[in-house]
Amino acid sequence: MIKFIIENKLYIGYLMEFLAACAGTIHLIKAQNLRTGVKLFVGFLWFNFFYDLLGMYPIWAYYDNYQLAPFLKDTAFARNFWYYNNFYVIKYIVLGQLFILQLTHPESQSLRKILDKLKWAFVVYSVICFASFGNYLYQYDYTVIIFGTFFLVGCIMAYLIQMLRTDEILQFKSDVIFYISVGLILYELCIAPINIYGGYFNEGNMEFVQFYARILRYGNIYLYGIFIIGFLVTLRNGRKTDTLA
Repeated sequence: MIKFIIENKLYIGYLMEFLAACAGTIHLIKAQNLRTGVKLFVGFLWFNFFYDLLGMYPIWAYYDNYQLAPFLKDTAFARNFWYYNNFYVIKYIVLGQLFILQLTHPESQSLRKILDKLKWAFVVYSVICFASFGNYLYQYDYTVIIFGTFFLVGCIMAYLIQMLRTDEILQFKSDVIFYISVGLILYELCIAPINIYGGYFNEGNMEFVQFYARILRYGNIYLYGIFIIGFLVTLRNGRKTDTLA
Protein backbone atom coordinates (compact mmCIF):
# COMPACT_ATOMS: atom_id res chain seq x y z
CA MET A 1 0.00 0.00 0.00
CA ILE A 2 2.77 2.43 0.96
CA LYS A 3 4.56 1.61 -2.30
CA PHE A 4 1.39 2.34 -4.30
CA ILE A 5 0.89 5.67 -2.51
CA ILE A 6 4.51 6.68 -3.09
CA GLU A 7 4.67 5.54 -6.71
CA ASN A 8 1.47 7.42 -7.58
CA LYS A 9 2.42 10.34 -5.32
CA LEU A 10 -0.98 10.28 -3.63
CA TYR A 11 0.60 11.71 -0.48
CA ILE A 12 0.98 15.08 -2.23
CA GLY A 13 -2.77 15.62 -2.37
CA TYR A 14 -3.22 14.75 1.30
CA LEU A 15 -0.31 16.98 2.25
CA MET A 16 -1.84 19.91 0.38
CA GLU A 17 -5.21 19.31 2.04
CA PHE A 18 -3.55 19.28 5.45
CA LEU A 19 -1.52 22.43 4.79
CA ALA A 20 -4.61 24.27 3.52
CA ALA A 21 -6.57 23.28 6.65
CA CYS A 22 -3.66 24.43 8.83
CA ALA A 23 -3.40 27.75 6.96
CA GLY A 24 -7.15 28.24 7.40
CA THR A 25 -6.88 27.54 11.12
CA ILE A 26 -4.07 30.09 11.46
CA HIS A 27 -6.27 32.53 9.57
CA LEU A 28 -9.10 31.97 12.06
CA ILE A 29 -6.85 32.35 15.09
CA LYS A 30 -5.14 35.53 13.97
CA ALA A 31 -8.08 37.19 12.23
CA GLN A 32 -9.67 40.23 13.79
CA ASN A 33 -12.75 40.33 11.58
CA LEU A 34 -13.78 37.18 9.73
CA ARG A 35 -15.97 37.19 6.66
CA THR A 36 -19.22 35.27 6.88
CA GLY A 37 -18.70 31.60 6.13
CA VAL A 38 -14.93 31.39 6.63
CA LYS A 39 -15.34 29.26 9.76
CA LEU A 40 -17.64 26.96 7.81
CA PHE A 41 -15.06 26.67 5.04
CA VAL A 42 -12.13 25.93 7.34
CA GLY A 43 -14.23 23.32 9.12
CA PHE A 44 -14.96 21.75 5.76
CA LEU A 45 -11.25 21.67 4.91
CA TRP A 46 -10.56 19.58 8.03
CA PHE A 47 -13.56 17.38 7.31
CA ASN A 48 -12.32 16.93 3.73
CA PHE A 49 -8.82 15.95 4.91
CA PHE A 50 -9.96 13.26 7.34
CA TYR A 51 -12.71 12.04 5.01
CA ASP A 52 -10.15 11.55 2.24
CA LEU A 53 -7.84 9.67 4.58
CA LEU A 54 -10.64 7.27 5.52
CA GLY A 55 -11.53 7.04 1.84
CA MET A 56 -8.30 5.15 1.25
CA TYR A 57 -9.76 2.04 2.88
CA PRO A 58 -10.17 0.17 -0.46
CA ILE A 59 -6.44 0.52 -1.19
CA TRP A 60 -5.56 -0.57 2.33
CA ALA A 61 -7.94 -3.55 2.18
CA TYR A 62 -6.70 -4.64 -1.25
CA TYR A 63 -3.01 -4.61 -0.33
CA ASP A 64 -3.81 -6.24 3.00
CA ASN A 65 -5.54 -9.00 1.02
CA TYR A 66 -8.67 -8.28 3.10
CA GLN A 67 -7.17 -9.97 6.16
CA LEU A 68 -8.36 -7.30 8.59
CA ALA A 69 -11.58 -6.61 6.69
CA PRO A 70 -12.70 -9.90 5.07
CA PHE A 71 -16.31 -8.69 5.07
CA LEU A 72 -15.41 -6.18 2.32
CA LYS A 73 -14.09 -8.71 -0.17
CA ASP A 74 -16.24 -9.27 -3.26
CA THR A 75 -18.83 -6.76 -2.09
CA ALA A 76 -19.87 -3.36 -3.41
CA PHE A 77 -18.16 -1.82 -0.40
CA ALA A 78 -14.77 -3.07 -1.56
CA ARG A 79 -14.78 0.09 -3.68
CA ASN A 80 -15.47 3.54 -2.29
CA PHE A 81 -17.97 4.80 -4.87
CA TRP A 82 -20.77 4.92 -2.26
CA TYR A 83 -18.43 6.74 0.11
CA TYR A 84 -17.62 9.54 -2.33
CA ASN A 85 -21.13 9.76 -3.69
CA ASN A 86 -22.06 10.89 -0.18
CA PHE A 87 -19.10 13.24 -0.09
CA TYR A 88 -20.01 14.99 -3.33
CA VAL A 89 -23.44 15.90 -1.96
CA ILE A 90 -21.94 17.28 1.26
CA LYS A 91 -19.22 19.11 -0.65
CA TYR A 92 -21.50 20.91 -3.09
CA ILE A 93 -23.98 21.86 -0.37
CA VAL A 94 -21.35 23.28 1.99
CA LEU A 95 -19.36 25.13 -0.68
CA GLY A 96 -22.51 26.40 -2.37
CA GLN A 97 -23.76 27.69 0.98
CA LEU A 98 -20.44 29.48 1.50
CA PHE A 99 -21.08 31.65 -1.56
CA ILE A 100 -24.81 32.03 -0.94
CA LEU A 101 -23.88 33.59 2.42
CA GLN A 102 -21.88 36.23 0.58
CA LEU A 103 -24.96 37.52 -1.27
CA THR A 104 -25.81 40.25 1.22
CA HIS A 105 -26.56 43.21 -1.06
CA PRO A 106 -30.20 44.09 -1.77
CA GLU A 107 -29.87 43.54 -5.52
CA SER A 108 -28.60 39.98 -4.87
CA GLN A 109 -31.51 38.84 -2.71
CA SER A 110 -33.68 37.46 -5.50
CA LEU A 111 -30.75 35.45 -6.85
CA ARG A 112 -29.96 34.26 -3.34
CA LYS A 113 -33.49 32.90 -2.97
CA ILE A 114 -33.18 31.06 -6.28
CA LEU A 115 -29.87 29.49 -5.27
CA ASP A 116 -31.31 28.48 -1.89
CA LYS A 117 -34.11 26.64 -3.68
CA LEU A 118 -31.61 25.01 -6.06
CA LYS A 119 -29.60 23.85 -3.07
CA TRP A 120 -32.53 21.93 -1.64
CA ALA A 121 -33.52 20.69 -5.09
CA PHE A 122 -30.00 19.26 -5.40
CA VAL A 123 -30.35 17.47 -2.06
CA VAL A 124 -33.74 16.01 -2.98
CA TYR A 125 -32.51 14.94 -6.42
CA SER A 126 -29.41 13.29 -4.94
CA VAL A 127 -31.44 11.30 -2.41
CA ILE A 128 -33.95 10.17 -5.04
CA CYS A 129 -31.18 9.31 -7.48
CA PHE A 130 -29.18 7.27 -4.97
CA ALA A 131 -32.30 5.48 -3.73
CA SER A 132 -33.76 4.59 -7.12
CA PHE A 133 -32.38 4.96 -10.62
CA GLY A 134 -28.80 5.83 -9.68
CA ASN A 135 -25.95 3.32 -9.36
CA TYR A 136 -24.98 4.44 -5.86
CA LEU A 137 -22.78 1.50 -4.84
CA TYR A 138 -20.94 0.76 -8.06
CA GLN A 139 -19.93 4.06 -9.66
CA TYR A 140 -19.84 7.79 -9.14
CA ASP A 141 -23.21 9.20 -10.06
CA TYR A 142 -22.29 11.56 -12.88
CA THR A 143 -25.71 13.27 -12.87
CA VAL A 144 -25.22 14.29 -9.24
CA ILE A 145 -21.68 15.49 -10.00
CA ILE A 146 -22.88 17.51 -13.01
CA PHE A 147 -25.84 19.01 -11.09
CA GLY A 148 -23.58 19.83 -8.13
CA THR A 149 -20.88 21.35 -10.32
CA PHE A 150 -23.31 23.65 -12.12
CA PHE A 151 -24.93 24.59 -8.81
CA LEU A 152 -21.58 25.46 -7.23
CA VAL A 153 -20.33 27.35 -10.29
CA GLY A 154 -23.62 29.26 -10.32
CA CYS A 155 -23.14 30.24 -6.67
CA ILE A 156 -19.58 31.38 -7.36
CA MET A 157 -20.66 33.41 -10.40
CA ALA A 158 -23.39 35.09 -8.34
CA TYR A 159 -20.78 36.11 -5.78
CA LEU A 160 -18.40 37.41 -8.46
CA ILE A 161 -21.18 39.37 -10.18
CA GLN A 162 -22.09 40.99 -6.87
CA MET A 163 -18.44 41.87 -6.34
CA LEU A 164 -18.24 43.51 -9.78
CA ARG A 165 -21.37 45.58 -9.08
CA THR A 166 -20.20 46.88 -5.69
CA ASP A 167 -17.19 48.44 -4.02
CA GLU A 168 -15.99 44.98 -2.97
CA ILE A 169 -14.10 44.76 -6.26
CA LEU A 170 -11.73 47.47 -4.98
CA GLN A 171 -10.61 45.21 -2.14
CA PHE A 172 -10.59 41.80 -3.83
CA LYS A 173 -6.91 41.23 -2.99
CA SER A 174 -7.81 41.31 0.70
CA ASP A 175 -10.89 39.11 0.35
CA VAL A 176 -10.21 35.46 1.16
CA ILE A 177 -13.52 34.43 -0.41
CA PHE A 178 -12.26 35.75 -3.75
CA TYR A 179 -9.22 33.45 -3.61
CA ILE A 180 -11.47 30.53 -2.71
CA SER A 181 -13.74 31.30 -5.66
CA VAL A 182 -10.83 31.46 -8.13
CA GLY A 183 -9.48 28.14 -6.91
CA LEU A 184 -12.82 26.35 -6.94
CA ILE A 185 -14.29 27.49 -10.24
CA LEU A 186 -11.32 26.36 -12.36
CA TYR A 187 -10.86 23.17 -10.37
CA GLU A 188 -14.49 22.14 -10.66
CA LEU A 189 -14.70 22.81 -14.39
CA CYS A 190 -11.55 20.74 -15.03
CA ILE A 191 -11.77 17.91 -12.48
CA ALA A 192 -15.50 17.16 -12.35
CA PRO A 193 -15.57 15.73 -15.92
CA ILE A 194 -12.70 13.39 -15.06
CA ASN A 195 -14.43 12.15 -11.91
CA ILE A 196 -17.25 10.87 -14.09
CA TYR A 197 -14.84 8.25 -15.43
CA GLY A 198 -13.81 7.09 -11.96
CA GLY A 199 -15.30 3.66 -12.72
CA TYR A 200 -12.21 2.93 -14.81
CA PHE A 201 -10.02 3.34 -11.72
CA ASN A 202 -9.14 -0.33 -11.25
CA GLU A 203 -6.28 -2.78 -11.58
CA GLY A 204 -7.17 -3.58 -15.18
CA ASN A 205 -6.74 0.04 -16.31
CA MET A 206 -3.40 1.04 -14.83
CA GLU A 207 -2.77 3.65 -17.54
CA PHE A 208 -5.99 5.39 -16.59
CA VAL A 209 -5.15 5.01 -12.89
CA GLN A 210 -1.84 6.79 -13.45
CA PHE A 211 -3.47 9.49 -15.61
CA TYR A 212 -6.29 9.98 -13.08
CA ALA A 213 -3.84 10.18 -10.17
CA ARG A 214 -1.65 12.66 -12.06
CA ILE A 215 -4.55 14.97 -12.92
CA LEU A 216 -5.85 14.89 -9.34
CA ARG A 217 -2.36 15.55 -8.01
CA TYR A 218 -1.86 18.67 -10.12
CA GLY A 219 -5.44 19.74 -9.49
CA ASN A 220 -4.99 19.46 -5.73
CA ILE A 221 -1.69 21.33 -5.83
CA TYR A 222 -3.43 24.16 -7.68
CA LEU A 223 -6.63 24.20 -5.60
CA TYR A 224 -5.15 23.95 -2.12
CA GLY A 225 -2.20 26.11 -3.12
CA ILE A 226 -4.66 28.90 -3.99
CA PHE A 227 -6.41 28.40 -0.65
CA ILE A 228 -3.12 28.61 1.24
CA ILE A 229 -2.07 31.74 -0.64
CA GLY A 230 -5.46 33.31 -0.02
CA PHE A 231 -5.40 32.64 3.71
CA LEU A 232 -1.86 33.93 4.16
CA VAL A 233 -2.09 36.96 1.85
CA THR A 234 -5.33 38.23 3.39
CA LEU A 235 -3.91 37.61 6.84
CA ARG A 236 -0.86 39.65 5.96
CA ASN A 237 -3.07 42.41 4.61
CA GLY A 238 -4.74 42.53 8.00
CA ARG A 239 -8.26 41.98 6.74
CA LYS A 240 -9.60 38.66 7.78
CA THR A 241 -13.21 38.45 7.51
CA ASP A 242 -17.03 36.83 9.09
CA THR A 243 -18.53 40.22 9.55
CA LEU A 244 -17.54 42.12 6.43
CA ALA A 245 -20.62 43.67 4.87
